[in-house]
Amino acid sequence: MSELARLTTSELYIVKDSKPVLERAAKATSIPWQAIAAVWYREAGLGKPNINPFQFDPVPSNAVLRALIRSFVKWNSQRMYYLNSSINDFGAAAVYAGCWLRHQSKFDLSENQSDAAIADAFYGYNGRAYGNDPMNSPYVANEIDELHHQMRFRGTINGKWIDIIDRRPGALTVYKQLIEERI
Repeated sequence: MSELARLTTSELYIVKDSKPVLERAAKATSIPWQAIAAVWYREAGLGKPNINPFQFDPVPSNAVLRALIRSFVKWNSQRMYYLNSSINDFGAAAVYAGCWLRHQSKFDLSENQSDAAIADAFYGYNGRAYGNDPMNSPYVANEIDELHHQMRFRGTINGKWIDIIDRRPGALTVYKQLIEERI
């Protein structure tokens, strides 16, 4: 049996260090902070916290960002801050990522945070390019179990076609690890 990929000790430390920001975004968007951290991992490898850390591509217009905030952020005391912040501000970007997860999910994530609902949100965030089942996507399910070990990633990145074996844990894998680790 092969060893499934997981976040390293140093990656877990980065997440733990960023947890207060992630928790604020979670509170604002009704998304588990672990889900927002998992997207950050898949999109930026937990790096570049002030340069589009959640890899919005294309970058949403200010009107779209404002609509997301108005739709999904409930607490008014911080709404204005997020309405006037950019995707390059880590705290605001984490909120935008939480909003985008809610917007892209087929489920109401404020009420249903089952693994299936979270997997669907990750799938929507990444673009639903692997058919109808989120578990077909390496972005979502890579390394979740032996069946999803080193999944093949096919698609375009920056206009270039790639076909590689994905060795990083998928977003659902990271999400579940962060819950299990109780950081």
